[in-house]
Parts: sequence; C-alpha cells; structure tokens
Amino acid sequence: DVYKRQGAFFMTMIVAIVVPMILTAVFKRTGAFSKKEETVEEVVAPTEAVVETGAAIELISPLTGQTKELSQATDPVFASGVMGQGVLIDPTEGLLVAPVDGEISVLFPTNHAVGITATNGVE
Repeated sequence: DVYKRQGAFFMTMIVAIVVPMILTAVFKRTGAFSKKEETVEEVVAPTEAVVETGAAIELISPLTGQTKELSQATDPVFASGVMGQGVLIDPTEGLLVAPVDGEISVLFPTNHAVGITATNGVE
C-alpha cells in the first residue's frame, strides 16, 4: 500500500517543481514583477532673479525636426499655453542641445520638459 502512494507522491513533487518554473519564466518574460526604478526629485529652493524687462536673449534650435503648433501637444498644460508661448518639435535626429547657455532649473519626473535659467537670469 505504501508503494502505491509513492507514485502519487512523485507526481505531486514533479508538479510542485515544474509549475513554479513555468510561472517564473512567464512572469519574467512579461515583466509582471520587475521593479520599477523610482526617480528621486531634488527639491531646490526657488531663487529670485532680477531681470531687466525686455531683455533680449538669443535662442538656438535645440532639435532638428518638424515644428508644430503648441496647441497640438498631448500635455494639456502645454497645449493650453499656461506655461507660455512655444512650439512643438518632432525630432528627425536623436540629438538634443540646450537652446541657451545656462543651468537646468526644472526637470519634470517624466523627462518630457526641461526648464533652463539662462546665464543672464531669463527663464
């Protein structure tokens, strides 16, 4: 009677080993349990810069590509013009350069927008 139960025991052990292996392979391939990298956003105290009204600043194009109206932006904040005037650029190359000499003052967590403060204080 004990020998009859050994067959069931071995089948149970095989299932107990094979099923988790298959599930692990499936979940690894689909990325269901992969860790998401958390972005750490540095909080910087706002600084006040006194800029002469009407100060002129020369900007270069940061990208090579097709320009579009800002109202076509998928981000409703940019599309509504709340952030100011501008254009969209659909890049044709993988190179992005700063349009002005300065420092990055704002970097959105999704990396879809960057704020730059020019060396003369213009944002």
